[in-house]
Amino acid sequence: DQVCAVGQMAMIDSTSTDVYLVSTKSRLVKLPPMHRTIVKEIRSTAVIGICVSWDDPSAATALQAILSSAESKVELCARFGITIREEDWPSLLCKLYLADNGEMKAAFITEAEKEFRFGVEYVKAYSGQSKSDVENQHHTDHKRLDHKAPGNTGGRQRERGEDHPADDALWNYYEYMREFLLMVIEYNNEEVPHLAPTAMLKEGVAPTRINILK
Repeated sequence: DQVCAVGQMAMIDSTSTDVYLVSTKSRLVKLPPMHRTIVKEIRSTAVIGICVSWDDPSAATALQAILSSAESKVELCARFGITIREEDWPSLLCKLYLADNGEMKAAFITEAEKEFRFGVEYVKAYSGQSKSDVENQHHTDHKRLDHKAPGNTGGRQRERGEDHPADDALWNYYEYMREFLLMVIEYNNEEVPHLAPTAMLKEGVAPTRINILK
């Protein structure tokens, strides 16, 4: 309710991908699920930054996700065989980032705030509703991609007697990232007319998240 302009605030949060992968050298070598950090701009609800790796969520991975939001995604997508233009996924450094209490508390985060002139606000511990938009995004991404991928955990612990999900793993890092990036691009291009400015609708511009961001 506090947000009235694009770039005023973004939410940042991390979760497990819930998908076992295989090595790029041998599909017989199984790798554990990665962690995914996303940055979501609040006014448009577009995903503007990501960090997907085997590193545990930390201030470092959060800063990588913020850097991703401020950088061009053209080269990133090209690494995984996806061609986009700069305007297809704009770069944006937001004024304020809403994050979990503790995960982003580090000296170099404070230094980055001063150098690049953005702020970080921390929500109360165990207060997921304070950034429900990005929390819901995790559930959406799990349903759209993660829990449909081979080798997924379904978001739960394996019970005794069940087959290990790693036995079904087929995708390597590059195959997973391609599918993930395509999913984010598709999500960002969904129409959300209830978020679009009235003038934008009158001009006949498609009210997608990316167009609202632009």
